[in-house]
Amino acid sequence: MPELIGTVKIECLFRDGMRVLHVERPIGSAAAPRVIGPSPKRISPGANAGRRTAEVDVENRSDHTIFISSHFPFFEVNRRLVFDRAVAWGMHLDIPAGDSIGWRPGETHRVRLVAFGGRGVVVGFNRLTEGATGAEGVGEGLERVRRAGYGHRAAGDGHRDNADGR
Repeated sequence: MPELIGTVKIECLFRDGMRVLHVERPIGSAAAPRVIGPSPKRISPGANAGRRTAEVDVENRSDHTIFISSHFPFFEVNRRLVFDRAVAWGMHLDIPAGDSIGWRPGETHRVRLVAFGGRGVVVGFNRLTEGATGAEGVGEGLERVRRAGYGHRAAGDGHRDNADGR
């Protein structure tokens, strides 16, 4: 049985947002289970052909490692991740389904995002998106981000914004 389950990924909702816990060798191995760090993989070329993409620099201002899974609406990720959330409106990580990327405390990673397919409607886990992902909804979404204390830094903006000043 242990050889059948090499890794377990658990998405956990904490007060400050979602985190993905990765556990290698969770059952009956001689080696103790361990939590592993990020291992971003690129998707095969053409898998998201024709969809809008963007890159954004994301900083972790938490004192915990934060993992974001492949199809979580990136606009709504953990409030301690600080980046230009307007760029992420209607998008998710451009990585294979089921994978995730992690940030250790203080780390900044540039990630590639891709627009969700389908009708362009997202019902977010943190209730920041809630509907159509057209450009007309970004302003209202950013106001919800501000009211809820999510980290946001507009492109080219060097100052810290939201995320409790961290």
